[in-house]
Amino acid sequence: MRKERKYRWYIEPQDANTNAALSRVFSEENFYPGIRDENGKPRNVWECNHSFGAFLLSRRQLGFRFKVFVREGNGKMREVNFMFFMKKAGISDKASSSHSRQAVS
Repeated sequence: MRKERKYRWYIEPQDANTNAALSRVFSEENFYPGIRDENGKPRNVWECNHSFGAFLLSRRQLGFRFKVFVREGNGKMREVNFMFFMKKAGISDKASSSHSRQAVS
């Protein structure tokens, strides 16, 4: 029998505008300051669900700047490959290539 995997999704704002917008969407309890990624780098992230991350990626033209991270179970948080993330979210290949170019910092 296959064990169900549990994932936690996070968004790291890359500017004050994006952080302010996320703070209006999420409650303070969704904010995790200084959580370390797989390389030990501290990140200030907002916990969200996969759908919200996909929504933000599809609205890049609004000017939000951010990175998406995932953590499987109690594992280490790692940055998400945008192409994989967008395919899982059901966003078209044409949109994926356009968004992935914008997402790379």
